[in-house]
Amino acid sequence: MSDRYMNREALQDMGLVTPDVSGLVAIERDAALRNAVIEAALDCIIMMDDKGIVVEFNPAAQFVFGYPRHEAVGAKLSDLIIPPALRAAHAAGLDKYLTTGEHKVLNQRVEVPAINKAGADLMVELAISPVQFDGKTFFSAYLRDITEAKAAEERLKASEERFQSLFELSPDAIVVMDESGVIRDANSRACELVALEKDELIGRNALLFPPADQVDKAVRALEAATNGSHVRVQIDIADNNGRRIPTEIVGRRMETSGGPLYHGVIRDITERRAAELGLRAAMEAAENASAAKSAFLANMSHEMRTPLNGVIGSLSLIDRESVGPDLVGFIQTAENSAETLLTLIDDLLDLSRIEAGEVDLEYTDFEPETLVRVVSDVFAPEAKAKSIDLSVAIDVPSGRFQTDVGKVRQILMNLVGNAFKFTHRGSIRIEAGYEDGVSAGLLCFTVSDTGIGISKTDQPLLFDRFKQADSSRSRSHGGAGLGLAICKELVEMLDGSISVSSAPGVGSVFRFKIPVVRSETVSQEYADESLPTALAGRILIAEDSQTNAMVAKTMLDRLGLQHFHVVDGAAAIDAALASDFDLILMDMSMPNIDGLEATRILRERGYDKPIIAMTAHALKEDRDAAIGIGMNSYLTKPVRPQALRAELANWLPEAVDDNEAEAVIGLDDDQIISLWGSDLDSFAIIAGLFLEELEWRLPKLKELPGKEREHLAHAIKGAASNVGAVELSQLAFQLEQIAQTASDAHQDELINKILREADCVTDQLRARYIEGGANGP
Repeated sequence: MSDRYMNREALQDMGLVTPDVSGLVAIERDAALRNAVIEAALDCIIMMDDKGIVVEFNPAAQFVFGYPRHEAVGAKLSDLIIPPALRAAHAAGLDKYLTTGEHKVLNQRVEVPAINKAGADLMVELAISPVQFDGKTFFSAYLRDITEAKAAEERLKASEERFQSLFELSPDAIVVMDESGVIRDANSRACELVALEKDELIGRNALLFPPADQVDKAVRALEAATNGSHVRVQIDIADNNGRRIPTEIVGRRMETSGGPLYHGVIRDITERRAAELGLRAAMEAAENASAAKSAFLANMSHEMRTPLNGVIGSLSLIDRESVGPDLVGFIQTAENSAETLLTLIDDLLDLSRIEAGEVDLEYTDFEPETLVRVVSDVFAPEAKAKSIDLSVAIDVPSGRFQTDVGKVRQILMNLVGNAFKFTHRGSIRIEAGYEDGVSAGLLCFTVSDTGIGISKTDQPLLFDRFKQADSSRSRSHGGAGLGLAICKELVEMLDGSISVSSAPGVGSVFRFKIPVVRSETVSQEYADESLPTALAGRILIAEDSQTNAMVAKTMLDRLGLQHFHVVDGAAAIDAALASDFDLILMDMSMPNIDGLEATRILRERGYDKPIIAMTAHALKEDRDAAIGIGMNSYLTKPVRPQALRAELANWLPEAVDDNEAEAVIGLDDDQIISLWGSDLDSFAIIAGLFLEELEWRLPKLKELPGKEREHLAHAIKGAASNVGAVELSQLAFQLEQIAQTASDAHQDELINKILREADCVTDQLRARYIEGGANGP
């Protein structure tokens, strides 16, 4: 046994045991057991005598307080583990107990501060019991280090205090509910929101607060939270006074030892809702203002395009070959000037379109040289009047390119117009070049002048809307400062770039580059030649402007078309339903009933002939409205003869020349011999049967509808081929192919050809094979 504890010999020397062997063994066994328990104890066990001297210090005490046993045993306990501030109280308490037997801490558990060897503060749980032994008083102390536990407890307490502070000071209402919706806790803001005291609010069901029309939404939100979702929902609640309050609630489910709870943060969004309503009203007002502006611009465009249609249309109808070269030049200049005015109208519309993001790009083929020279010709009179040298330089490969030529023309017109505005003498030059590849590359345009120039400071302002480099420029030269801003936005829409270099007193150079694709199509001049010069059909013109109607009639006359004119939508409806027209040219803005409404009524009544809008309305939404209501296509005024001819050719057949109409072929005798050989008697019988069928089939060609007409043409085709009427068979085949798709006018023309050819075939069969006794040709 370790000498750390009392052995048998020591006990004998003290007279505490007898030499009895069995008794000594029992005592030694008990001492060993007690020593083992002290050694293995997890708590600190310290014993001291009535002088406060340590007589026992187990391993747990050594670990907690840092003293080895040999240092602790024999030392005063107060010097080892009691903080200096408490040592006097410790000594006084010990003396009092020894003197009077009174005590405060004996035989109970208390929490007291302590220190270790290193001087660190500890918190221990202490239980002290007095022990009487051999007439002396000893004290056994059981200590447990609770420093970390107390620290954790303090942290938890501080956390709970912080949470409670946040809970109470939150600007939002916070409630805690159980699974049935009963409110278990709420902060002061929640009480304030519903105008209840806390003890009145706790215990109420949260589903009682939403108005009747909001309960279902609240139940769905609670169910979503039950399923584990993080819920955010806007729900109105009613306070204790019946006032309805719009709120936004964020809630989630929490698992606790006492069961699941629901934590909800409720925000009063009355002010936000009012702000949203105000913003929505402001947006609606802005949208209404924008719509009013767009309507104004659309109306202005229509009003300006209507007379322009008369000007450009009339100029385009003048026969250039019938007037002298000087007059041709004047006519061309007038046409170019009218086109320039049209470009300015497009500028006006583009401001609204760009703001709304509704500018559409229309990629067409064009020749850069032609475009540059047209722009130059427009400004030639101004150059002559101001004695300014206007020149062009074109270094572009021959051929055609593809981009939105209308936008490019607008950009050039604006840049050249600006150059003339700020140039009083000297020169202006328009250049066109090409960069990069064979099939695709960049078209580069440059407009340079010797005008007043622009300072470096002012150049960044040039492409801003409604700004000019110098207000004095605006006063002396006019303008709203919008053209260059539109130029920049149009160039960027074309995926290009624009720049300027300038110096005051020297002049300015504007450059822009746009990507283009080389086109393989032929020029418009040759393309126009491929269109028919004359068409067949009857056209209804619905147009309230007599000038525009006159232009349209003249264009139709030159295409060989018949026409009838009405001045409003109501008359157009009556005429279309009462007479057989092949196509309607419909203006959109007319008195009484406009073109859109007239088209809607006609389509509702089953009218299926093509209706083409021919109007000064140029906005995309106008085009969409026309197509959506049932129109087949759309021509924007001013209408050019080539554009009208190309559009009508999509719907009407080419007119047949009178000489061609009389040309018939009849029988192919070689085909008859190939099929029948020398058996002409049999052929004559078959030919007679063919003519009998032809007599009743031909009149039905104009009477029967598409599908039945197709079957009839198919029968004529096969029968005609069997009797050698090859051309008649070919014409019947053509009718079979288009019987359900082509216009009535186109089919009628083909049927007339079939009738003429059938007459020729009939005469030849009768003369050569039937009445002539099957003698052949």
